[in-house]
Amino acid sequence: MIRPPKRSVTRFFIPLIDVLILLFCIFLLLPFAKRDGAKAGATKDSESNTEAELTHLEKGLNRLESERKRLEDVRSATGRDLSGRIAPILLRIDSKMGQLFRGSGEGAVLIDPDRNPGQVRRMVEADRSKLGTDGGIRREPYYLFLPESGSPFPTVAQRQCYIRWFAVVDAAADVGRPDFILGRSGP
Repeated sequence: MIRPPKRSVTRFFIPLIDVLILLFCIFLLLPFAKRDGAKAGATKDSESNTEAELTHLEKGLNRLESERKRLEDVRSATGRDLSGRIAPILLRIDSKMGQLFRGSGEGAVLIDPDRNPGQVRRMVEADRSKLGTDGGIRREPYYLFLPESGSPFPTVAQRQCYIRWFAVVDAAADVGRPDFILGRSGP
């Protein structure tokens, strides 16, 4: 006759299953343990790499400082060079129509290359030859369009048109503010 065992099988398998689950969890965590171990083993290598990176960064910082100093030197030299080379020429913008004039009063000349083709080129060439060279330095005209205080002119389209006229003949030009140039405050 077959007798049932005195101990139940479940009393044996439940602790075994717990141990197997624990081993499986450890198996899943092994890759993380390897990374930490590799980091701990590579501490000496990382110290030498850190020193190499530090020297590389110091060299880069020194190079950056030298370039910044060179840029400052170039900027200051350029500013000194330009201050003697630029001759500002004021052109007046009429407050009624926004037309561009050279001079004032009765002798004012209307500048309009659309009606008088080549007018701006002739004016720029005449100014360049008039300025000529002064002490070996060639002076360049810089045309500054001066609107009247409180005037709505020049409009954006007029400003673009004026600057385009002078850009075609390779002359520098810009619209100035009368309060900055003449030292007056606006209305």
